[in-house]
Amino acid sequence: MATGTTKDAVVHELVAGASLQVSSASFFQSGPAAAELIVDTLATLVPELARAGSVVDAYAGVGVLGRTTVPSNASLVTIETSKWAAADAAINRPGALVHVGDVGRPAAATFVARHVDDIDVVIADPSRRGLGRAAVDALAGMRAPVLALVSCDPVSLARDAALLSDAGYALERVIVVDLFPQTHHVETVARFVHE
Repeated sequence: MATGTTKDAVVHELVAGASLQVSSASFFQSGPAAAELIVDTLATLVPELARAGSVVDAYAGVGVLGRTTVPSNASLVTIETSKWAAADAAINRPGALVHVGDVGRPAAATFVARHVDDIDVVIADPSRRGLGRAAVDALAGMRAPVLALVSCDPVSLARDAALLSDAGYALERVIVVDLFPQTHHVETVARFVHE
């Protein structure tokens, strides 16, 4: 359901039982069914999320993954470059600590270190270009036992998997999610564990 003027229009999407605000300037999956497939895959691949005490949701967007997979009593830190999506994430998960900025910049790591001591799981859902070295270094520096990477480009996933391996994270499993049947586009959800 859309509300507001063109400038400040929002829709509310229902994903995994959670009503999520999505501003017109924010990214969202191709639809709630697609988002729910990613949520279900992530929850299956990373069962630690169900009992996590602290989670970092990097490239959080409007907070779909943090809101739907992280327990409400857990500490959740979201990092997002879009101020509009970050504002939606704050509304969608009251109590979450939201940092507006680039994951690979020192300010993000400082923000996380200031608010969370031991991180149980890191979730990263970057754009098509993937993480890259700076973001991998920042996320690996958080030393979470489990890191989940959602990727919409197999090439950037392969590069990031190699970078994560060099940073001490072993790839355990990858699940391919076909959100766009009969096209070459696929989403992947990958599980990495700290060695």
